[in-house]
Amino acid sequence: MTYNNEKGFVLPVGLMFLAILALLGTTAVIITTTDLKIGTNYKLSEQAFYDAEAGGQYAIAMIEDGLANDTLSLSGSSVTVNYTAPAGFSFDTITTLTQVGTTSNYSFQATGHSGNASSTIELVFARDSLFQYGAFGDKKLDMKSNGAVYSYDSSVTPSPVPADSTSEGDVGSNGEVRVHNGTYIDGDVGLGEDDTGTEAVYTATGTPTVTGQVADVPRVDPDPLGAIGGDLAADFVTYSVTNDNTSAGITGNTISLGNGDSMTLTAGNYYLASIELKNGSTLNIDASSGEVNIYLTGGLDAKNGSSINLTGNPPDFTIFSNSTDLIDFKHGSTFKGTVYAPYANVVLKHSADVYGMIWASEVDIKNSGEVYFDTALKDKWLSDTVDIVSWREVLN
Repeated sequence: MTYNNEKGFVLPVGLMFLAILALLGTTAVIITTTDLKIGTNYKLSEQAFYDAEAGGQYAIAMIEDGLANDTLSLSGSSVTVNYTAPAGFSFDTITTLTQVGTTSNYSFQATGHSGNASSTIELVFARDSLFQYGAFGDKKLDMKSNGAVYSYDSSVTPSPVPADSTSEGDVGSNGEVRVHNGTYIDGDVGLGEDDTGTEAVYTATGTPTVTGQVADVPRVDPDPLGAIGGDLAADFVTYSVTNDNTSAGITGNTISLGNGDSMTLTAGNYYLASIELKNGSTLNIDASSGEVNIYLTGGLDAKNGSSINLTGNPPDFTIFSNSTDLIDFKHGSTFKGTVYAPYANVVLKHSADVYGMIWASEVDIKNSGEVYFDTALKDKWLSDTVDIVSWREVLN
């Protein structure tokens, strides 16, 4: 009988197991090292993204600061800036704001860094409109039965009817919005706050219609143009001395038209203590060659059937008032343009129509009075704040 010697068999088997264990250990080390690298790279990429995001927010803050201090002008296809990362942040200096097509929007890119990782985001922003409401009464806005507020864009629909409304006929107040049976608002109702922080109230009787929302909003600046103590106040001083009254045949800083009379104002700046339009009279505003601005230090009385007839676009005609005297559009009168009277009361009597905007201390829209908010005005007066329209991460 032959016996095999199996004593040496254990050694190669053991060595094989050791080799397998070594291979598994090496693989584990490689996997662990790879995971650590992936984890580290992810953390660095995440930090780079946060720095890019911080760069975007920093640039927005600097843009608003520049607009507020008149050190930045958003005009032209490209605007040069120099926004360098403050201490504690790591993003590339932002040097250019680029106009988006032919719109009023601008864009920029912010690139953040962390280690050898980088991340880039692109933001598109736009300046906010200074005026968000077609009819605003700081203390009160009162709309009687069948009074209505619609909206339109004069550059698209010069002569609108209710069916043309674009659902942007927003109204607002820091005190009270009062509506009655048959009132129609094709838009939202904004309820701000008075100067003590008391929220405005919404009072409804009967069955008014609001196509949008009735919502609380922050306090609305009742005099954003500064008719008293601001830039507009300085304009009143300037045009009290240098104006175009003489060229229009105005004497004594007043316009007073008799029944059926007419007068035409062409492009220029007019300084007036009062305006009176008697029955059937017409004040023609020819803005075809430039803006027509009236700086009014007293009242306006547009009697039955009178009209302020505009040739041109409503954004090109504005009545600025720094007075507390009444601005009164009586039965059947028509006005096209902007009434900016933050300290005065504005009244639209029965069937009086306004195409443009009313901004006043109090607005009273009587039965069947109508306001057509011209949304083209949103681009005329812009605030010092901006909204981010969109943003995206730029992937390589």
